[in-house]
Amino acid sequence: MLSMGSILCWSVVAMILTGLFSRIFGRAPYHGVPDEAKRFYDRLRSELASSHPEIEVLGPTREGFGAVLRVERQELAVPMGEVFLREKAFPDSFSATVERLVTELRDHLASTQDLLFDEAIDRVLPQIRSEDWIRGNSPAFGPGALVRRELFEGLDLSFVIDEGDSMVFVTEGHLRAWGIDALALENLSMNNLRRLAATEEALPVLGQDDGDAHVIESGDGYDAARVLLALERGVDAVDGLVFAMPDRDKLVVGRKGPGLSRLMQSVDEAFEAAEHPISPQVFEIKDHKLAGLRSSDES
Repeated sequence: MLSMGSILCWSVVAMILTGLFSRIFGRAPYHGVPDEAKRFYDRLRSELASSHPEIEVLGPTREGFGAVLRVERQELAVPMGEVFLREKAFPDSFSATVERLVTELRDHLASTQDLLFDEAIDRVLPQIRSEDWIRGNSPAFGPGALVRRELFEGLDLSFVIDEGDSMVFVTEGHLRAWGIDALALENLSMNNLRRLAATEEALPVLGQDDGDAHVIESGDGYDAARVLLALERGVDAVDGLVFAMPDRDKLVVGRKGPGLSRLMQSVDEAFEAAEHPISPQVFEIKDHKLAGLRSSDES
């Protein structure tokens, strides 16, 4: 049977054999993907649609040879190196290969649901998602409901357990099992985010004359969430700055004033092309809260 460990091990081999894939998968889903990879993804999508329609292939991972799957309302970034090699070597056994993969995915999710608090405490991180996304991926009530807090109109703060090869969203069931409330969870996640950003300049220093926006794209899955660090800063530190989160993996920091309309246009374009879209809105910070801007606020 496949295991998450063996999948990771084999994926290293596959990435060496198919190095071209990893340079292309950062683009929009399937755009420019080599024919061999596209054929594999099409077959994987078709196999899951017929045998496990509850599992959705969202697209290739941004890095490496993998696929982002939605399983039981959770998004998992799954290495596909071994599955790809097995499909090439034993094409007639692909259905059985996918069945084993699905079993491992469900076992992995079950083990994460049962994760002890002491094991999860250093892995919990914040993520910003749109309310529309939350509504489409979370039941309204019950243990499966995603833990969330309204951040701004149309935007929610949610939380994930970062497993390295996957991100599993924290649910009300997790909180009950851990014996903590949402505020404690948020505080823990922010501590972890601060530690994650400690080795870098979490937010750029923009001078009054800086006309170009600064884009943070570290690729760790928490770039948009770094705006939460700006919310913690004093008034002087964020005065005149504007922020945009068109994608989960992109935080745009600019300056209010001339050029704001141009910045808004670029953010809107980034939102339309996003793999994990959040918002086309541009914000400023007032009283440690996000406030939406309009192009008329340019001057």
